[in-house]
Order: sequence, then structure tokens, then C-alpha cells
Amino acid sequence: MAELLDLALIGVSHRTAEAATREKLSIPPDNQAEYAQRLLVAPGVRECCVLSTCNRTELLVGGELERELVERLAAEFGARVPDLPGGAVYHHLGIDAILHLFRVSAGLDSQVLGESQILAQIKDAQAKGKESGATAGVLFGLVEHAIAVGKRVRAETKLGEGTLSVASAAIELAGKVIGGFDDCDALIVGAGETGLLVAQHLKDREVRSLTFSNRTMARAEEAAAKFGGTVLALDQLRDRLSDCHLVLACVDVFEPIITKSHLDKARLRRHREPPMFIDLSLPRAIDPALRDRDDLLLHDLDDLESIVARHRASRESEVVQAGRIVVEETHKYLALRTYASFKPVIADLATRFMALRDQVLAEQGVSDPGARKLADQLTKRLLDEALKQLKDGARRTLSEERLERRYRSHSDRS
Repeated sequence: MAELLDLALIGVSHRTAEAATREKLSIPPDNQAEYAQRLLVAPGVRECCVLSTCNRTELLVGGELERELVERLAAEFGARVPDLPGGAVYHHLGIDAILHLFRVSAGLDSQVLGESQILAQIKDAQAKGKESGATAGVLFGLVEHAIAVGKRVRAETKLGEGTLSVASAAIELAGKVIGGFDDCDALIVGAGETGLLVAQHLKDREVRSLTFSNRTMARAEEAAAKFGGTVLALDQLRDRLSDCHLVLACVDVFEPIITKSHLDKARLRRHREPPMFIDLSLPRAIDPALRDRDDLLLHDLDDLESIVARHRASRESEVVQAGRIVVEETHKYLALRTYASFKPVIADLATRFMALRDQVLAEQGVSDPGARKLADQLTKRLLDEALKQLKDGARRTLSEERLERRYRSHSDRS
């Protein structure tokens, strides 16, 4: 199987690094275009796409690549973290990069198996890349195919059926500690997609009250109207934070916005049980130092692993089926790429066939319309057969069985 040296993927994820490392390597939405432009300066790099979520930051790179270049880019990517843990940053070349991307889009590489948010995040990364001019050509088509793979997996398997999400895992974790929610006053910091999912799960569990705080007050007011809650400006957190039983943060920030200065010890002590804080943000929105306090409980994304592991074990059969789809779609994508590379040959072949037809008819002095029509039909049939042989050859250059073994080896390493 020929190796592709025009694609590479560099990244860090929940599989390889804790939240403390991931947050240092995350790339905020406003900085992604700038980061992509810096990558495009590297020799041989023609395209790139930046995907940065709470559980991964990955750089998809296209161009005339060499292993040494990819290894250097991976080292530069990880250089922002002093004493980076070994193996935290991974890189995949060629077919392995495609397999990894398709696994991600299928939800097979997510902390929460089968979660659907990743598809929207990939689409957003593609849109940002297109807008900045960094994602085009081969890379744009690859990401389009990845999105189609994700949709197919969710349509043909039960991997995402009733799927656990980061939001629902957080509420399940809270329920284990708090018990019922009918006596719970909850505050959600962030009114984006995750914040709204959190609110829906709390509403379904009949939480006593909901308060929304967000940088944009209009978003907080929309959420409050939808779920029957109240709003709180971010600069008023000190006034209410210590009175809440449950606080969930899911907001894009550069540094913690909830620190020890926001909390009143006397008011915290009035709780029958220590209030619970859950940070679903990356970078983290709640100061990790609050873990050391005995008057509250603080959890972050890493603490959801025990819950999602239990759900993951119950979906093994769906994982196998989703893996087969990833292999099939990788085979299809590679065959299409191989066939696309034949296009100049095909165009030249069609021109030659028609020129030879005209030459033979002229040499034989054929002018009868019926004979010329027959010659046209014969030429077209011969050309169609030649193209069919090229397509079959493109498919045969790759063995799906070998690709299956490659996939198993790749997923074992991931």
C-alpha cells in the first residue's frame, strides 16, 4: 500500500494528556486563523485546518510533506508546555492521518463515545479554514468526506443513540453526589451549546432553580427564557456563587474566571453538604487550586472518565460496526483520490481515441453517416471500457483487508 506524503495530523487529546496539559495547547477560536497562517509559512505546507475542542487540539496539514518536517511541526506545537509528558503530542502521516480523522468524526475517539458535537466542531473548523484561505483543495475535500463518515456512522449504527454527552455525564456525576435535584439551585456559566445541553438535562431532572451567567447578557436572557431561569452578569458572580448548590462552567476563556476571591467561606459553610463545582471548559474556567478546599467539591473534564468508561463498555458491538464503516470509507476515499489522479490521462486518452477514429475513417474514405455513427458508438464503448479498467485498477491498488489490519493497528495505538 503506497504511503501518502501529502497529509499529516498533529495533535493532543484526552487519550494522551490531562486537562492541565490540553488547556496549554488549546488554540482559542480567535487565534486559529493566525495559527494556520503561521503553519502555511513552513516549507512544503500548502493547507491546514485547526480543530480545537475541550478534549483535543489537532492540526491537519496538507502539502509536499516529509517526516522530518512533520516531526518538527509536532515538536513546535508541543513546545508551549515545558516538560511536556512523553507521548502527549502524537502525529500521523498519510493513511494513518485519514484513519484518525475519520475515527474522530465518527465519535470513536471522543471521551464520550459517539457524541455528536464533534461533527459541528469539525464543520466549524472547516469553515474557519476556508474563510482564512488555509483549507482548500485536497484538505477541504478530505474534511468533507470526514463529515460524511460521521453522518453515516450515526445513521447506520446505534453508537450515538441516546448517547452520553459531556453535559449529561456532568449531570450524572452531580447526581451521584447531590442525589435529587428538586432541592438544588444551579448556576450555569456559559450559554453556548454545552451550557444549553447542561440546562436541558437539569430541567429534565426537575432542578429547583436555574441561573445563567454569560459574557453576552442577551444569550443568557435567551437561555433563561427558554428554561425558565434567571440571569446574572459575570461581574456579579461574587454576589451569588456561594449560595448555589451546583455550579457548572462551560465557557471559552483564557484564564479562570472563578477563583477563591469569588467565594465567601461563611456562606459556603451554611450548606448542608459542600456545593459542587464542575468545570467543562478548556482552558479551565474555575481555578484548579479550589480542589484543595474542604468547603466545596471541584471536578473537571478528567473526572468524567469513570462514567463514560461504563457507557463505552456497553457499546462494543456498535464500535466494531462503526470501525468497519471507517475502513470502508477510507478505502472509498483513497480509491477516489487515485482515480482523480488519472484525470489528465483520461482526458488525453479520450482525445487520442477520437483522433484515431477520425484518422481511420479518413484513410478508408468512409463518408456514409451510418458508418460514421457506428464508429462513434464503437469508440465510445472502447473508451468506457478503458475508463472502467482504470477505476477497477484504482480500487485494486488498495486492499480493504490490508486497510482493516492498518486500522486495527492504528486504533490500538490511539
